[in-house]
Amino acid sequence: MRKELMTVCRDYEQSAERLWAVVSDIDRYADHVTGLKASPVLSGDGEGAVRQCRTIKDETWSETVSRWVDGELYEIEVDASTYPFPLRQVFRRFTGTWRVEPRGEGSKVCMTFTPDVRGGYAVWPLVVLGARQTRRDLEYTLESYGRAAASED
Repeated sequence: MRKELMTVCRDYEQSAERLWAVVSDIDRYADHVTGLKASPVLSGDGEGAVRQCRTIKDETWSETVSRWVDGELYEIEVDASTYPFPLRQVFRRFTGTWRVEPRGEGSKVCMTFTPDVRGGYAVWPLVVLGARQTRRDLEYTLESYGRAAASED
């Protein structure tokens, strides 16, 4: 079962161009995410790039950029078979989309996460329950993007 799990957004005073420079630096994603210590791009650039995320517990998984619209959005497909246990048992596939939109003089950044859940509707309530902490972590990521964009002034 593939269904959108959550979208988290934040408005910023900085321009969309400034936020895009921070958000699209996928090699530095770990700088903005609690629980990650590294997120190096292993190969490629833009669409087709492959990134490996490493947690503070040294768990890793691979992600591939499946869509890239420069200055606007990118989409990542997680290789769920490489996800740490028990996540690889729950998800067949996981897609994340990062979008930056101009808002007057400022901008808006949204992150949307859409999993393909094993077990369908029977498992979905557990996924939603687990997403509560994920939402807090994503709010932190959005705050960090704003701090990084502001520090480039």
